[in-house]
Amino acid sequence: MKEVRNTIYLHRDPYEEFELYPEEMQGWGSTSEAFEQVISQLKPKRIIEVGSWRGASAIHMAELVKKYTDDFEIICVDTWLGSVEHWESDGAFIDGLQNGRADIYLQFLSNILHKGLEDYITPFPIDSMNAAEYFKRKGITADMVYIDAGHEYPSVKMDLYAYSEIVRPGGAILGDDWFHEPIKIAAYDTFGQDKIVELTRDKFLWIR
Repeated sequence: MKEVRNTIYLHRDPYEEFELYPEEMQGWGSTSEAFEQVISQLKPKRIIEVGSWRGASAIHMAELVKKYTDDFEIICVDTWLGSVEHWESDGAFIDGLQNGRADIYLQFLSNILHKGLEDYITPFPIDSMNAAEYFKRKGITADMVYIDAGHEYPSVKMDLYAYSEIVRPGGAILGDDWFHEPIKIAAYDTFGQDKIVELTRDKFLWIR
Protein backbone atom coordinates (compact mmCIF):
# COMPACT_ATOMS: atom_id res chain seq x y z
CA MET A 1 0.00 0.00 0.00
CA LYS A 2 1.61 3.25 -1.15
CA GLU A 3 -1.41 5.55 -1.15
CA VAL A 4 0.19 8.35 0.84
CA ARG A 5 3.55 7.95 -0.90
CA ASN A 6 1.88 8.37 -4.27
CA THR A 7 0.00 11.42 -2.97
CA ILE A 8 3.21 13.04 -1.73
CA TYR A 9 5.55 12.10 -4.57
CA LEU A 10 3.11 11.74 -7.49
CA HIS A 11 4.27 8.15 -8.09
CA ARG A 12 7.97 9.08 -8.02
CA ASP A 13 10.29 6.87 -5.97
CA PRO A 14 12.05 8.56 -3.01
CA TYR A 15 14.50 5.65 -2.98
CA GLU A 16 15.84 6.33 -6.46
CA GLU A 17 19.50 5.54 -6.99
CA PHE A 18 22.00 7.19 -4.68
CA GLU A 19 25.25 6.12 -3.06
CA LEU A 20 24.16 3.67 -0.38
CA TYR A 21 25.62 4.22 3.09
CA PRO A 22 26.69 1.25 5.26
CA GLU A 23 23.95 0.24 7.68
CA GLU A 24 24.02 2.21 10.94
CA MET A 25 21.01 1.58 13.14
CA GLN A 26 21.65 3.75 16.21
CA GLY A 27 18.53 4.91 18.07
CA TRP A 28 16.89 5.19 21.49
CA GLY A 29 14.00 3.07 22.75
CA SER A 30 13.38 1.87 19.22
CA THR A 31 12.46 -1.69 20.17
CA SER A 32 10.43 -0.97 23.30
CA GLU A 33 7.81 -3.56 24.26
CA ALA A 34 5.25 -0.75 23.99
CA PHE A 35 5.35 -0.97 20.18
CA GLU A 36 4.19 -4.57 20.11
CA GLN A 37 1.63 -3.89 22.82
CA VAL A 38 -0.03 -1.15 20.76
CA ILE A 39 0.44 -2.67 17.30
CA SER A 40 -0.91 -6.06 18.35
CA GLN A 41 -4.11 -4.35 19.49
CA LEU A 42 -4.57 -1.83 16.66
CA LYS A 43 -3.12 -3.85 13.77
CA PRO A 44 -2.58 -0.53 11.97
CA LYS A 45 -2.50 -0.25 8.21
CA ARG A 46 -1.19 3.31 8.30
CA ILE A 47 1.27 4.70 10.81
CA ILE A 48 2.65 8.23 10.82
CA GLU A 49 5.93 8.60 12.66
CA VAL A 50 6.94 12.12 13.72
CA GLY A 51 10.69 12.12 14.26
CA SER A 52 12.57 9.26 12.61
CA TRP A 53 16.33 9.86 12.88
CA ARG A 54 18.07 6.83 11.33
CA GLY A 55 14.89 4.77 11.03
CA ALA A 56 15.33 2.19 13.80
CA SER A 57 11.83 2.59 15.26
CA ALA A 58 10.17 2.72 11.84
CA ILE A 59 11.93 -0.51 10.90
CA HIS A 60 10.88 -2.14 14.17
CA MET A 61 7.25 -1.08 13.67
CA ALA A 62 7.25 -2.35 10.09
CA GLU A 63 8.56 -5.73 11.20
CA LEU A 64 5.83 -5.93 13.85
CA VAL A 65 3.01 -4.92 11.48
CA LYS A 66 4.18 -7.50 8.93
CA LYS A 67 3.08 -10.18 11.40
CA TYR A 68 -0.51 -9.17 10.65
CA THR A 69 -0.56 -7.81 7.10
CA ASP A 70 1.55 -6.92 4.08
CA ASP A 71 -0.88 -4.14 3.18
CA PHE A 72 0.36 -1.20 5.23
CA GLU A 73 2.43 1.97 5.05
CA ILE A 74 4.52 3.96 7.51
CA ILE A 75 5.08 7.64 6.71
CA CYS A 76 8.13 9.11 8.45
CA VAL A 77 8.02 12.86 9.05
CA ASP A 78 11.35 14.48 9.85
CA THR A 79 13.58 17.26 8.58
CA TRP A 80 16.60 15.05 9.34
CA LEU A 81 18.41 18.25 10.37
CA GLY A 82 18.53 17.64 14.11
CA SER A 83 16.75 19.43 16.93
CA VAL A 84 17.86 22.04 19.42
CA GLU A 85 19.69 19.58 21.67
CA HIS A 86 21.80 18.38 18.74
CA TRP A 87 22.78 21.90 17.73
CA GLU A 88 23.57 22.82 21.34
CA SER A 89 26.05 19.97 21.47
CA ASP A 90 29.64 20.22 20.26
CA GLY A 91 29.86 16.44 19.89
CA ALA A 92 29.26 13.89 17.18
CA PHE A 93 26.35 15.69 15.53
CA ILE A 94 28.37 18.85 14.83
CA ASP A 95 31.41 16.83 13.81
CA GLY A 96 29.28 14.91 11.32
CA LEU A 97 27.95 17.93 9.42
CA GLN A 98 28.87 18.30 5.76
CA ASN A 99 29.02 21.90 4.59
CA GLY A 100 27.03 22.85 7.67
CA ARG A 101 24.21 20.37 7.00
CA ALA A 102 23.40 16.95 8.48
CA ASP A 103 23.32 13.98 6.09
CA ILE A 104 21.19 11.75 8.32
CA TYR A 105 18.46 11.56 5.66
CA LEU A 106 20.64 9.47 3.37
CA GLN A 107 21.53 7.23 6.30
CA PHE A 108 17.82 6.77 6.96
CA LEU A 109 17.14 5.82 3.33
CA SER A 110 20.11 3.45 3.34
CA ASN A 111 18.97 1.69 6.52
CA ILE A 112 15.48 1.13 5.09
CA LEU A 113 16.97 -0.31 1.90
CA HIS A 114 19.33 -2.58 3.83
CA LYS A 115 16.30 -4.04 5.62
CA GLY A 116 14.29 -4.43 2.39
CA LEU A 117 11.42 -2.30 3.72
CA GLU A 118 11.36 0.42 1.07
CA ASP A 119 7.90 -0.68 -0.14
CA TYR A 120 6.43 -0.03 3.31
CA ILE A 121 8.27 2.99 4.72
CA THR A 122 7.95 6.41 3.09
CA PRO A 123 10.11 9.39 4.09
CA PHE A 124 8.45 12.81 4.20
CA PRO A 125 11.31 15.31 4.71
CA ILE A 126 9.37 18.26 6.10
CA ASP A 127 8.77 19.74 9.54
CA SER A 128 5.98 18.28 11.64
CA MET A 129 3.62 21.27 11.46
CA ASN A 130 3.75 21.53 7.69
CA ALA A 131 3.32 17.77 7.43
CA ALA A 132 0.24 17.89 9.69
CA GLU A 133 -1.27 20.66 7.58
CA TYR A 134 -0.54 18.68 4.42
CA PHE A 135 -2.22 15.57 5.83
CA LYS A 136 -5.29 17.58 6.84
CA ARG A 137 -5.61 19.22 3.44
CA LYS A 138 -5.31 15.86 1.70
CA GLY A 139 -7.71 14.13 4.07
CA ILE A 140 -5.02 11.70 5.21
CA THR A 141 -5.61 9.98 8.55
CA ALA A 142 -3.66 7.32 10.45
CA ASP A 143 -4.52 4.35 12.62
CA MET A 144 -1.49 5.13 14.78
CA VAL A 145 0.81 8.10 15.21
CA TYR A 146 4.18 7.70 16.90
CA ILE A 147 5.64 10.99 18.14
CA ASP A 148 9.35 11.12 18.89
CA ALA A 149 10.44 14.57 17.75
CA GLY A 150 11.41 17.59 19.87
CA HIS A 151 11.62 17.46 23.65
CA GLU A 152 10.69 21.07 24.41
CA TYR A 153 7.22 21.83 25.79
CA PRO A 154 6.03 24.12 22.95
CA SER A 155 6.97 21.77 20.12
CA VAL A 156 5.64 18.68 21.91
CA LYS A 157 2.31 20.35 22.66
CA MET A 158 1.95 21.50 19.06
CA ASP A 159 2.74 18.01 17.74
CA LEU A 160 0.31 16.30 20.10
CA TYR A 161 -2.50 18.70 19.27
CA ALA A 162 -1.91 18.68 15.51
CA TYR A 163 -1.65 14.91 15.19
CA SER A 164 -4.59 14.26 17.51
CA GLU A 165 -6.67 15.62 14.62
CA ILE A 166 -5.04 13.24 12.14
CA VAL A 167 -5.30 9.96 14.03
CA ARG A 168 -8.62 8.27 13.26
CA PRO A 169 -11.31 7.80 15.92
CA GLY A 170 -10.34 4.68 17.84
CA GLY A 171 -6.74 5.09 16.78
CA ALA A 172 -3.89 6.07 19.06
CA ILE A 173 -0.94 8.33 19.59
CA LEU A 174 2.08 6.57 21.05
CA GLY A 175 4.55 9.05 22.50
CA ASP A 176 8.21 8.69 23.37
CA ASP A 177 10.49 10.06 26.10
CA TRP A 178 7.82 10.08 28.80
CA PHE A 179 10.52 10.52 31.44
CA HIS A 180 11.21 14.07 30.11
CA GLU A 181 9.15 16.40 32.30
CA PRO A 182 8.28 18.89 29.51
CA ILE A 183 6.81 16.03 27.47
CA LYS A 184 4.75 14.79 30.40
CA ILE A 185 3.39 18.26 31.13
CA ALA A 186 2.61 18.88 27.44
CA ALA A 187 0.69 15.59 27.20
CA TYR A 188 -1.32 16.32 30.35
CA ASP A 189 -2.07 19.88 29.20
CA THR A 190 -3.17 18.69 25.77
CA PHE A 191 -5.28 15.66 26.66
CA GLY A 192 -5.83 15.72 30.43
CA GLN A 193 -4.07 13.48 32.91
CA ASP A 194 -6.91 10.94 32.99
CA LYS A 195 -6.61 10.32 29.22
CA ILE A 196 -2.93 9.37 29.24
CA VAL A 197 -1.77 5.79 29.79
CA GLU A 198 1.83 5.26 30.88
CA LEU A 199 2.96 2.08 29.12
CA THR A 200 6.63 2.02 30.09
CA ARG A 201 9.10 4.44 31.62
CA ASP A 202 9.60 6.07 28.23
CA LYS A 203 6.33 5.48 26.32
CA PHE A 204 2.81 6.84 26.79
CA LEU A 205 -0.47 6.31 24.96
CA TRP A 206 -3.50 8.42 24.08
CA ILE A 207 -6.53 6.87 22.37
CA ARG A 208 -8.83 9.06 20.35
